[in-house]
Amino acid sequence: MTNRTADSLCKAVTMDMPVTPGARVDFGINNEAIYAAYQRAIRTGKVTADQLHNAILSEIPGQELTHLLREAGESMEISTPYDLTDISALSLK
Repeated sequence: MTNRTADSLCKAVTMDMPVTPGARVDFGINNEAIYAAYQRAIRTGKVTADQLHNAILSEIPGQELTHLLREAGESMEISTPYDLTDISALSLK
């Protein structure tokens, strides 16, 4: 394992430990239902740390994470602070 937030999330949900603040932000975990969805998907092996890591590197991570969880049988809608769809929102005025 490395120091990726995906690895820390997988370790936390597997061992019933608290999720790090970084993983909470990166994976849009803002309530127990979302935590439980990740926990089920990871514990059953339907979602891996590598898949999670690749998802948060995508252009719209929340969309990719939602897709991963839905393929694992979960119905959660994930959003993250990194889900910018309008690049002009980044411009300095």
